[in-house]
Amino acid sequence: MTALPPWHHPSDAAGKRTLLTAAIRLMGQYGVHGTSIRQLADVSGLSNPALFKHFPNKEALVLELFRRCYLALHDQLRQILQQSQPPQDTLRQLLQCFSHWLQHYPDALLYLNEHFISLWAQLSPEDQARSALPLLHAWLEQRPLPGSVSLRAAILVGTLGQLARLRFYRIEVPTDAESLYAQLAPILLGETCT
Repeated sequence: MTALPPWHHPSDAAGKRTLLTAAIRLMGQYGVHGTSIRQLADVSGLSNPALFKHFPNKEALVLELFRRCYLALHDQLRQILQQSQPPQDTLRQLLQCFSHWLQHYPDALLYLNEHFISLWAQLSPEDQARSALPLLHAWLEQRPLPGSVSLRAAILVGTLGQLARLRFYRIEVPTDAESLYAQLAPILLGETCT
């Protein structure tokens, strides 16, 4: 069985899946404000009434799409960051996760990155509490290096967000985990890579 993309749930009706997939593609490319209901209907092949059967309005669709992608990525990162293993292995797994998203869900990664500030604030407190940043900080603190843990966390998160943006503009960027590891490990772990 093929794994569902992170914005789908197994219980979603086929029309809802089609709508969510059209929305992530359009909103990843054109942004929330650049995507109209008409475009969503055209790309999904659903009528306007069918769109509103699944979500009461565009804002509800936008927030639910963000929530699903945010929580899916968080859950994957949490699983990696909570494992007890050498930091090199953790970083490799983190970068494999991001590499997978860059290769298979670039629109979702770009959507999360571009709309994080405005949409995260609209999540429930329970969903907001599910943040990978404290876990990332705790993991980086286990590897004491000169400089700020927050800066190293920002370098990792910012670099990966920028890679999604560059990929959108069709600028060739490394998307394989080992290339990313070779370039980021010296900054994040303070060591050269072999």
